[in-house]
Amino acid sequence: VKVEGTSMMPSIADQQRIFVDKFFFQVGISEIHRGDVVVFWFPQDRRVSYIKRVIAVPGDTVQVAQGRVRLNGQFLNEPYVPDEYRDEAEMPEIL
Repeated sequence: VKVEGTSMMPSIADQQRIFVDKFFFQVGISEIHRGDVVVFWFPQDRRVSYIKRVIAVPGDTVQVAQGRVRLNGQFLNEPYVPDEYRDEAEMPEIL
């Protein structure tokens, strides 16, 4: 898959090509875990796919406070996000 966009920088760069194993999760070999990088179809347009890092799984609570992600009440250590990509955004708790 050719990555288009900068949302995963610096881990994955715009125009970089990555290998996606569609079979691995479909047949139940493994479950998706926090920290996994996944590719999925945009629900409103199945021609568009997204690549994102999983930070929460079912049952987790997520909140963004002062630009930092809080997972289940604890700030998430995100060493993959350089300081220059952080902001002071706020988001209420999401279940």
